[in-house]
This record gives sequence, structure tokens and C-alpha cells, in this order.
Amino acid sequence: MFSALLLAGGPLPPIVPELGAPRPPWTFSDSDEALLESAQFGAFRALTSVTAYGGMVRDSTNSPVISLAGVGFQLAALALAPEHDWLTELEAETRTLNILQAVLNTPDIAKHGLYYHWIDATTGAPRPDWDGVSTVDSALFYAGAMVAASRFGGFVDSAVNELILNADWSKFVLSDEVPSFPSGYLSLAWEPNDEALPTGEGELLPYAWVDAMDEERLTVFLAQTQLNPNKTTDPDMWWTLRRPLGITPAGERVVYSPYSGAFFRTFYAQLFLDTPRMGPDNPSEHGFSSRTTTDFWENTRRHAQMHRDRAINNPNGLPTLGPVGWPLTASLSPNGYAVPGVFPTVTPIPGAERPQDEPSPGGTSPDDGDGTIAAYGAAGALLFDLQAMDVLRHARDLTQPLVWNEPAVGGFGYRDAWNEGNGGWSATKHISIDDGALLLAIENARTGRVWSLFHQHPYVQIAMDRIGLERRSCVWGGCPEDVDRDCTIGFSDLLAVLSSWGFNPGNPADVNQDNAVEFSDLLAVLSAIGPCEAGELAE
Repeated sequence: MFSALLLAGGPLPPIVPELGAPRPPWTFSDSDEALLESAQFGAFRALTSVTAYGGMVRDSTNSPVISLAGVGFQLAALALAPEHDWLTELEAETRTLNILQAVLNTPDIAKHGLYYHWIDATTGAPRPDWDGVSTVDSALFYAGAMVAASRFGGFVDSAVNELILNADWSKFVLSDEVPSFPSGYLSLAWEPNDEALPTGEGELLPYAWVDAMDEERLTVFLAQTQLNPNKTTDPDMWWTLRRPLGITPAGERVVYSPYSGAFFRTFYAQLFLDTPRMGPDNPSEHGFSSRTTTDFWENTRRHAQMHRDRAINNPNGLPTLGPVGWPLTASLSPNGYAVPGVFPTVTPIPGAERPQDEPSPGGTSPDDGDGTIAAYGAAGALLFDLQAMDVLRHARDLTQPLVWNEPAVGGFGYRDAWNEGNGGWSATKHISIDDGALLLAIENARTGRVWSLFHQHPYVQIAMDRIGLERRSCVWGGCPEDVDRDCTIGFSDLLAVLSSWGFNPGNPADVNQDNAVEFSDLLAVLSAIGPCEAGELAE
């Protein structure tokens, strides 16, 4: 019951959208549909046309390494290929299975079933000189593999099951390795003591996923897809993740990351997790009153608005930034790889303890970088704000610098990033995780198909149940008459109206939102009896 959610939400007002607010998939004009389809095809070509060891995509153009996170995006892209006529069913399934078998049969690239961030693009050997065994990159790899398993079934599904069940997430939980910080969080990575022995003795990095942003939530979620209870983590880790609070320039509360204001930190998990239909979660029900009830789709919508407002205000007068140049996120830039970002104004959490509940002050000053904008960032923003379409159209039409290479004649669509200062610059390299994020974000914005495939996987359903999360058939709050938010308007909603009768501002039974629950609300529910179909996806 939504009313129970509000009452149990503790001292913190929940972060939830306005009732009836539209959520993706969106309806686009024919011309925008054509652009988005071309952009997806270009990204698909970038992920699949020039491959390396085992048919896997390189981390970036001509890179000597493969990113396992990029391979996860590649697998999800292959799962989408037949519906778009990019490949036949047999071609897509065969390529997918070849990649999975290469991963399973390559020695020394995993420790406790999780994978090295990078492997050699020629030999497939692990590259501990670049990075260690990464929890978040393994999570992105598994997430994309699960999308492929749901799409193809059969041998692909069997291979993905083997991968998931090999993972021993319990070995990546920090105990006392983080000074003055509570134990029990997942480490970012494991590194070997001797790079010549990549699966020998080693140590976890003393840095943990501790805040409820997208990399953290996806990693913690994927740990719950391991069926063996001795190889997974405490399901309450989802709820222990801190939720630092800030206020945007628009006066809206957001959960934010104290370590990076880059936009990708707010949407990566939602390339897979169907937050529009999951709605708000409630940490107070699990004993965590210093974590605010959060609808993470709405949380990211507010971040997107904050990024757009920052770009339009452009206090440093940088090139590119404006209504057709946002959000700020990690990407290539004229000066190398850059990670600009935007932060809200930090607000303390009542009764919170540091560092268990919120970070120490400092480190949250906006960084606009040099004004470089990444195409995948705009595609990610499209999941939350249709005004991001203005950015994608603008980038397609730019000639100084050139950002668009037409896929119909062999191009890869959007270049990774661009900057309109000093005569113009655009990246000459493609990055696999950026192309993958762009492709999946646009797919969900158009059809929600990645969400459907991910949530169809039985291990994902098990993780949802273990953590205590729910995915509805309709978007949360899509029908104001659905008072208890169960996607069916019926007797329970009538009872909710009757039991809340009278002056009752903010109560979900106040269907017409006039601060009183009365006959008009009862009539509204009666007239809408039946299923709420707002935002239903084809499963």
C-alpha cells in the first residue's frame, strides 16, 4: 500500500514522481524514430563489426585490451539484433554463443568466478597490469549475458547459467580492510600480489561500493543472482548502501554520489533494472531510517534536470554547453579522458551518523570540464527527459565538428564526444561501454525491451525477491485511481478512499489532489475499475 509506504518512510520525505507523470517507453515522431534507429544501428556496428579475441569487442578503437563490461553490452546488443534486422536469429545466437564459450574456456581471467576488468585483445590473457578483477565490470558483463540468455535460451542460457553460478561474491566482501568505515560492503576489485600469477594470492582493494548510485546498486543486485547462499552476499546490502541527500537548483531532493557528479553514475543500472515499473523502495521497512524512500527513476530525472540547468546557465562560459549540450559525464575529450560532473547542494540527514549514513562534507564542487559532451550521456538522459532529443538532433546535424557518421553507408553513428570550441573537436575513437550504453538506453526509451528481457531471467526474479523489490506490470503512479499501486483498480482502492475520508492532503486516496478525500475521488475510482495499463511493456 502506498499509504503504508509514506507512513513507514521515517523522518525523510520520499523521492517520488508526480502521480500520472509519463515514463518511458516514449512515443517519438517518425523523424526521431528514424534517427534513433540509425543511432542504434551505428552503435551496433561499432560493437560487432571489428572484433578481437573470441569475437569480443575491444575496449576502444584499436585498443590492446577487451573490457568485460563492454562485452556485456555487446551481448545485450546481439540479443536485440534480430528484431531490428541487423542480423538473422541464427547469426546473432551463434555470435553470442561463441563469445560466451570463449570466456568460459579462457584460463586465468577470473578469480572466484568474477572477471578481470581487462583481458588481452589478441591472446585473451588477463591484464592485471591494467586493472584487477572488477566487481562492477563483472556485474555489467553478467547483466548483458542475462539479457542474451532470456532472448536466445538453449545453449546460450546454459552458458550464462554456468557463468553466474561460478561467481562467488562472498569472497569480495570487505571485512576490516576499510579503516574507520563499517565492514560488509563489496570491494571495487581484487588484485594479485604477483601479476605473473593472476589467479594466485592477492588482496581486495580497500575501497568499497557504499552509496546507492547506479554502479553500486547494479553490483549489489547482481550478487543476489547467485543461487548458492554460501556464494552470495547479505540481501540487506541493498538497503545498507548510503543515500546522501542534496537539493537541486530546482529545489528538489536527490540522492547523489559524493565522489562523482558524472551523469553516468545516475543511470547505468537503469539500462537493465526497470525502475519505471519498480517504483519507490522503502529502506525504513528494513530498519534503515536514515535512507530515504527513493524512486530511482525519479531521482535520475531530477539529476538530468540539474545537468540541463547547469549547462544552460553555463557559469564558466564554456563552449558546447547549453540546451543542446548536456549532460556532463565521463568521456574522451580534447585533453584526454575527462570526468566532469554536477552536484546538488548537500543537505544533512536528520539523526544520521558519519560515515555509516552519510559522507563527511567536502568534495562536491561542480566540475564542468572543458564543455565536452558525450553522445551516450544524451542517450542516457533520454530515458528521463525527452528534451535530450534536442541534443541528439543537434549532434547529428553538426558539421564543425563532425559528430555523425552515417551508418547506412558504413559509419558508426555518433562519435563518442564533441566540443564546439576552438574550431571544433570530436573523438576519433569509439568506446565499447559508451556505444553499449547508448544502444541500450535508446532501446528502452523506444520499447523497454532490455528491461523486459533482463527481468524475464529467473535469477533476476530471485534477486528481486531476496532483496524485497517489486516490479509491476504498469509504471508506478501511472493511474492516480490505483490508490494502492498494484496496477489493478478495484475493491481495495475503494476501501482505501473510504478509510481516508476527509481533509487529507498528500494522501494517495486523494485521487484528484485537492487536499480532501471525498465523493469525487470515490467516483473517479469507480469509473476506472479494471487494470491500470499505463506504461505496460510487451514481455
